[in-house]
Parts: sequence; C-alpha cells; structure tokens
Amino acid sequence: NALYGKKVKGYSRTEASIQTCKNKIEKWAQYYVDLGKITSQDAEALISRICYSTDLEECCKDADLVVENIPEKLELKQEMFKKLDQYCPEYTLLNSNTSSLLMSDIAAGISDERKTRTFSVDHDDPIRNDYLEMMWNPWTSEETKEKALAHYHKLGFEPVITEKEIKGYSINRVWRAVKRECLYLWANGYCD
Repeated sequence: NALYGKKVKGYSRTEASIQTCKNKIEKWAQYYVDLGKITSQDAEALISRICYSTDLEECCKDADLVVENIPEKLELKQEMFKKLDQYCPEYTLLNSNTSSLLMSDIAAGISDERKTRTFSVDHDDPIRNDYLEMMWNPWTSEETKEKALAHYHKLGFEPVITEKEIKGYSINRVWRAVKRECLYLWANGYCD
C-alpha cells in the first residue's frame, strides 16, 4: 500500500521486531531500485509513508484497512482479530494474508457486524505481478466486496476472486497440482 501512495502504520509488539521490519522494507526497496523497477525517489517516498508503533490501539484508531500478517497459528490470529474488532473504527475492513487458515475460523470470535467486513488476500510480489487473490467468506458483505475491489483496483491490481472459502485459495491450489505432476514426471523418469 505504501508503494502506491497510501499511508501505512505497521504494528509489532517490540521495537526489535519493528527494526527488523524496517530493515527488510529498506532492503526490499533497494533491491527494486537496483533492478530498475522503482526509482530512488520512489523508495524514499515509500519508506516515508510508513510509520511504526508497538501500540496496536494507536495503529488502529483511524484505519480504513487492516492487513493481518502474524504467524500461521489459529489461536494467535483469533486473539488478534478480537483486538482489532475492539480497536478499529466501525468502518474498518479486516483481512488476513493467510493461505492455510480460513477467515471464518479466524474471525469466529468477533462481532457479527465486524464479520461482514472481513475477507482474505494473498499477495504475491507487487512489483512483478499485477494480480493478487481475494477470497470471500460466508460473512463478507457485498459492500465489503465492492470496497475491497475498489481499493485494490486503485492500486493497479487485477484481483483473482475465490468466491467460496477454501484453504490455499485458487491459484495456489492449481500451482500445487502443477508441481505435483512435475515431480511425478521427474520421479518416474519421464523427464529430467
């Protein structure tokens, strides 16, 4: 989002993990400058649009969209979504980039009204690809779908929509099937 001119607040529990995140983003930005994908000015602007905090409530107080990206443990994600439900304004959209867990499980303990504002997004590399996967869940409202699609379209993405929840989304599941077939062909001597 910061790459596309949006202000971003990054949250982590410790200053050490915030510094790790800053370092990764700076390395990522420099890598793409070196490849000629973005300019040095783009990288500086991107970095300047991100602020960080160890105060989750502060990060959430005026958020339009929250992208959760914590370890793939259901209990941790459920706990985080309960906090997000408590701290975020009523209008905030909540999503997770998990591909191994379902949003309907993650958001099970939040308010019914907030559930209507949840969906899942699986990002690839925004510099290399102009697509991402979005997955609705049984609670995702039509208004949320429209707002989510509008947001990602404004950023230049062409979302691939998985209409019903399934672990792995659509593209990941197809890619895994392709990899399995390639391994089968190799393992059985059909190709090397």
